Amino acid sequence: HITKEDKVFFPAAMRYFTREEQDAMLEEMWAFDRAMIHEKYRAVVERFEGRP
Repeated sequence: HITKEDKVFFPAAMRYFTREEQDAMLEEMWAFDRAMIHEKYRAVVERFEGRP
């Protein structure tokens, strides 16, 4: 199921977007990913420090 999405669905869906739109989506994904990992480790540190 995941392989079909990666090999068939997503490439076909991406053809509906311009290169600029694809680049913008990729940048937004990377920005979200960077923020998410920082939030995860901030929460881990706070847990070890005994903060809520």
